[in-house]
Amino acid sequence: MDFERRHVLGNLLRDEYQELFEGPVFREIADRMNGKDGFLLCRVCEFAEAKK
Repeated sequence: MDFERRHVLGNLLRDEYQELFEGPVFREIADRMNGKDGFLLCRVCEFAEAKK
């Protein structure tokens, strides 16, 4: 859970579901998941697993 709201993708009351995956925030998260440097909440999650 992103309680600090550092990675807000959108608002389902206002945005279409598909739009959540087309915005700049999602692209930045995807880039960081693919190795780009920078903070990513998923890296500090207790359920995170390292790539094999």
